[in-house]
Amino acid sequence: MIKLRLIYFLFSMIIQVKSIPLYNPLPKILINPRDCPLNACEVIKIFAEHLFSAKAFDEIREKYKYLNNPTISENHQKLPNNGDTENELKIRLLDVERRLRSVEQPNWMIIPESDDAWDKCTEGVCRCHATIKSLSCWRTEMLHLPQLQVIPTNIIKIDLSTNHLSTLNKDSFKGLTHLIELDMSNNRFDYLPFDVFEDLDSLEIVRLQKNKIEHFDYRIFLKLRNLVILDASDNQIQSLPQNLFDSIRKVTAINLSNNKIEEFPAGLLKETHELEEFDISKNKIKKLKENSFERLHRLRHLLLGENEIETIDENVFHHLVTLEKLVLTGNRIKLIPNQLFMNLTKLIKLDLRHNQISKIYSSAFLTLTQLEDLNLGQNNLVSIPSGLFINNSRLRKLTLFSNNFTRLEKSAFIGLSNVSNLLLNNNNLKDFDSELFVPLKNLVKLRLDSNKLMFLPSRCLDQNPKLLSVKLGKNPWHCDCRAIYLARWLRVNGTKLWDSEPTCRGPGALSGQSLISLRFIHICDGQWASMVSLSPRLPIRKHSILGQFDEQPDFLSFYDISTERMPKVSSVSPIYEDY
Repeated sequence: MIKLRLIYFLFSMIIQVKSIPLYNPLPKILINPRDCPLNACEVIKIFAEHLFSAKAFDEIREKYKYLNNPTISENHQKLPNNGDTENELKIRLLDVERRLRSVEQPNWMIIPESDDAWDKCTEGVCRCHATIKSLSCWRTEMLHLPQLQVIPTNIIKIDLSTNHLSTLNKDSFKGLTHLIELDMSNNRFDYLPFDVFEDLDSLEIVRLQKNKIEHFDYRIFLKLRNLVILDASDNQIQSLPQNLFDSIRKVTAINLSNNKIEEFPAGLLKETHELEEFDISKNKIKKLKENSFERLHRLRHLLLGENEIETIDENVFHHLVTLEKLVLTGNRIKLIPNQLFMNLTKLIKLDLRHNQISKIYSSAFLTLTQLEDLNLGQNNLVSIPSGLFINNSRLRKLTLFSNNFTRLEKSAFIGLSNVSNLLLNNNNLKDFDSELFVPLKNLVKLRLDSNKLMFLPSRCLDQNPKLLSVKLGKNPWHCDCRAIYLARWLRVNGTKLWDSEPTCRGPGALSGQSLISLRFIHICDGQWASMVSLSPRLPIRKHSILGQFDEQPDFLSFYDISTERMPKVSSVSPIYEDY
């Protein structure tokens, strides 16, 4: 037997008391709820008892098809068509349960301001501060508002944070027209009546973070015309009504991070003209549409990191002419087109870390003349387009770690005269042009660790006079004659090493030895066959077949050799350089 009263309650919110078998014709249902003998708790009980399976509900749906009753037909249209009927029933049951729980919530005593109002306030379990007109119930383990707690109507600040509150009565803040700050964070709120903030016209700060809120009624912020800061981060919000923020036109900061939001409604922020900071990171957003951020002429910080963004309209950021910080880290972006950041002329920090970027067009950063911090780490870049940074002379930190670079050409960093921090670690670099770092006159910190470098190009670190810190570890250094430049640089600049000393990967017995401890006789002994690539300046081993020189163990003898083809030598002159 299926109780039709349950079905009708679900989909028309009118309670039918009489039970009818599935095989009987369905009668006309026109019962007024005021005539219903069941109270709310009984309704919930019946509702839960008859939460039958989707299969049973589908049987009911089939019977609805053959009925001519217009009321039933209308309700039939409301039945879920996705086969997930049981889940739909559970959701509706939960919603009703939350609403009833809110209605039944006890309230504290709100009294008009008077000479003794604050004295009465101090008699409750919460801490009252008459001088600053505030109330703190922080960490009082409350499950609901204390009924004996007195609240003067001229109160300015209420702190309900870090308790076990799950809902509130709609009259919990009734008459508190002077309230400026309300902290409800770190509770168990899963439902708030849409009119709970109705009297809080003076409210400027609302903190709702770290709760279990799944949805906001579009009317909940309707009366908060003076709201400046809204924090609803760390909840379970799945969707946002398009007009949710239409009334809070003075808001400057909104935090919706760490929720479950899947879609960014077009026009959600269209009335928030004063907004300066917007954080919707750590959600499940997949797409940014062109009009997502229009009219935000004061926005300075936009945090969109750790979503699932794959598609970005090329014009989505064009209205953000005041933007200073843009975070897109941890998404699924594959391509940076030329026009994407075109109007962001005041941008200072751009974070594109941990995406899937494999291509950046050469003019993508052309208008970012104020940029100081650019993070392109953890992407799939294999090259840097020539002239990519030509207009980024203010850039100070460039992060390129964990990409797929194997070689970098000397034009890669042209324009970066003020970069002080360059991170190239954890790539696949095997080689780079000896003049790669020449444009970086202010380079202070360089990371080349965790690559596939077997040697450093000659003089590649000699043209950066301000260089103080270099990280070279975890590279397969091959300690033959090509390592002479690095060995010599380490002997002179050993204090600049940021990590452990580079060790040889080979050849042979040199494997595992510290490169800085080796002498020329160890590195180049018996390797004349490979000397052609080192002309015109070749290191010559002491006591070689070409002659014997003074024993100076910390010096290396070089010869300037002019040659057409090795081993023919036309002139030789000795030079001594510190090794």
